[in-house]
Amino acid sequence: MHQFGGVTADIGALISFAVVKKEKLSDIFSSCEPPVTGDQSRALNVGDRVCWHADKNDQGTVIETNWAGVTVKWDNRSEQAILHNDMAYVERVPTKTI
Repeated sequence: MHQFGGVTADIGALISFAVVKKEKLSDIFSSCEPPVTGDQSRALNVGDRVCWHADKNDQGTVIETNWAGVTVKWDNRSEQAILHNDMAYVERVPTKTI
């Protein structure tokens, strides 16, 4: 087990995941921006795309914002309400420019 930004993870499991998905580890963890702070969370808008723990395969869309936090509808699971100051594991997905 190794520490990644305060999260304990099995590096072997991450490598196995990358092999199964035929992806490089750098690709798995490079598609999101740095973690969202409480102040940045307050600036999120409905429709913004975010990801969990820098995993490009675990993304969602902000569907509600209010004074306390945001609600995210994850692509691969249900909705989750997250307080602004608890957004450390959520990262904004960069928008693609054409």
